[in-house]
Amino acid sequence: MSTTPRSARRRFHWRCQAVRPNSTTTATHKSSTSHVMMVVKLVTISCITVLLNASGSVRESIRTVYQRWEQAPNDHNHYLGARLASGSPLGSRSPATSRPFSFTPNVSREERCMSVGIALLVFLACLIMTLVSSEVLVRGLVVLGTKLKLTEGFLGLLTALGADVPEIASAIASLLAGAADLGRGVVLGSNIFNLAILLGLSAVITGQVRMRRQGLMLDGTVALFTLLVVAALLLGLLAPALAMVLLAVLLIPYVVLVGLRPRQVDHLPLPDGLAHLLAVAASQVHEEEQDQQETVGSRFPVLLVPLSLLVIVLASVGLVRAALALAQAWQLSQALVGAVILAGLTSLPNAYAAVHLALRGRGAAVVSATVNSNTINLVVGLALPALVIGRSSAASQVFVELGWLLGMTVIGLLLLLPAKGMTRVGGAGMIVLYLLFVVAQVLWPNI
Repeated sequence: MSTTPRSARRRFHWRCQAVRPNSTTTATHKSSTSHVMMVVKLVTISCITVLLNASGSVRESIRTVYQRWEQAPNDHNHYLGARLASGSPLGSRSPATSRPFSFTPNVSREERCMSVGIALLVFLACLIMTLVSSEVLVRGLVVLGTKLKLTEGFLGLLTALGADVPEIASAIASLLAGAADLGRGVVLGSNIFNLAILLGLSAVITGQVRMRRQGLMLDGTVALFTLLVVAALLLGLLAPALAMVLLAVLLIPYVVLVGLRPRQVDHLPLPDGLAHLLAVAASQVHEEEQDQQETVGSRFPVLLVPLSLLVIVLASVGLVRAALALAQAWQLSQALVGAVILAGLTSLPNAYAAVHLALRGRGAAVVSATVNSNTINLVVGLALPALVIGRSSAASQVFVELGWLLGMTVIGLLLLLPAKGMTRVGGAGMIVLYLLFVVAQVLWPNI
């Protein structure tokens, strides 16, 4: 039994009642707390990025792995050149000149494990920084679009662009590092992952994902045409400048259409039937993106957009370098690392957003987000770098990745055409197709 006097307990109770905040104070406190936490996250991310880039031991360890693994193929080429210069047949094995060749460098087991461990830590740290910064970037873009009173469809494009920044930054960093196969694999593998997870998994979880036929025809036509143009660019059938002209002819009217409101589309100087059809399609896009328009009272997330972009760029560079080190240490092809590992991990924000929309019954928003995300990846991650940086020679894996992506895109659109949309069975089929792609990449990485 308590020995505290009753009067003292009553006075303590009155003091607690006196300092109890009201709902307005609590809401303000929560808002300020969320802003403070966001600043703490960004500052922490920036500090970690600076430490990773400034750490001499990490850079020296990864550089050692690069140098020693690159020496092995050079030694092998020198050995073959000496055999050819001596005139001895390649099949002969004289004791003086012949020696067994291995692509394993002369690195001790302890040193190799330490280097791989550091590269793995850098990979995980950069991945976390990229995903967190992408979420901050998306929030800032949503607030910016709401402040500017953009249409729901255009705001959806901004959101898709913000969510695609990790894949795009990783692909461009790979191209600049001379790992073109890794960069192409990130973009194409990410698009295949989006079709399987954003559409397929959402259909499996919710039972169906559907979009009205007018909107599906609009988004599907843009997606297919973009994919065909970029495929021709990668295969060397189109010059980068011509490919960008074709993409601009298609995408500029699409962006304008998405940026207009349905009643504005209906009054465009077009034939009545076409104008009405485009207005109906635009109304579906605006309707499905309506939940993006949030009432916001602070511009603070907008101020974090440049910082989050900087963190994503720096973290993507570290992510690609660590991935290349791990690929060489574990003897994995760049196409496998890009198309399966990096593509799946950097697409996790898109997958989470799509499943969240599907659970709320917004199937058309899932379809629109998937199609827009894939289109943005192809244009910004592959077509623009080919125009600015230059186009590299296509490897054999590109044919497999492009063929798989084209096939899954067509199958996904066909499954969405019926009135009931993509059912649970169709979604499971899309996931199975993706798993077969992963198995093919693992078992036959050089096909």
